[in-house]
Amino acid sequence: MGRIQGYMEKAIREAKVHTSWTSPNEDYESGVRTFVERCLSATPFLADLTAFAGRTAAAGRLSSLAQVAVKCAAPGVPDVYQGCELWDLSLVDPDNRRPVDYGLRARTLEALYAEVARGPHARRALARQVSAPEALADGRAKLLLLHAALHARREHRELFLAGDYRPALAEGPHARSVFAFARAHAGNGGRAALCVVPRLVLGLIEAGGGRIRWEGAIPVPHGLPRRWRDVVTGAVREGDALPLEALFSDFPVALLVSE
Repeated sequence: MGRIQGYMEKAIREAKVHTSWTSPNEDYESGVRTFVERCLSATPFLADLTAFAGRTAAAGRLSSLAQVAVKCAAPGVPDVYQGCELWDLSLVDPDNRRPVDYGLRARTLEALYAEVARGPHARRALARQVSAPEALADGRAKLLLLHAALHARREHRELFLAGDYRPALAEGPHARSVFAFARAHAGNGGRAALCVVPRLVLGLIEAGGGRIRWEGAIPVPHGLPRRWRDVVTGAVREGDALPLEALFSDFPVALLVSE
């Protein structure tokens, strides 16, 4: 309750229509606080909100993973806001300035490290495990992706800092639900990276009963290598066109570096 009321206070003051930071209108702000309180105490409203959130949460998590992959692979330097290594459901300040449980994040990352260290099969199994629909809510998939992507950026520094950007267009029935691009840099031993992520997936999730049955492929942009390794799962992908079903078989997004 208090978090939403704090958000609304900031929103209406910065809108500067009926109140502001410099000239607060206490009567108006009191009315807004009461409105929020009554909404969040109304059983019918909460039932509708819970149903809506339940329907959209899975798609929202996939979209969040897609954003992490894109920001780590796109030109520029990725930024991670404090505490956002796992899911963060904060509103804008002051809500997003609450204390961060760094101990939880350190323990979670240590556990992921330990599992990855067991070898390629364990690594791939871990990716499937943490990204299963029933497991996505705990945020380990985001931390695993972020760790793998940042490690790849460090290992292939020139590629990600100076590589050019090349759009990649999906083909097939689900082409509209995929965004992809490549990065390439001649000075990095001819290395390239390929980022493939889902978009607009709510309908696909519902049609698939919780899982997406991908159809289509990503033709590898002209002049780029034809053998790739997924930085999260370790899986090798080869060919002139990479099937979406294979790319997303172990993890919801694909970030690959050429071999």
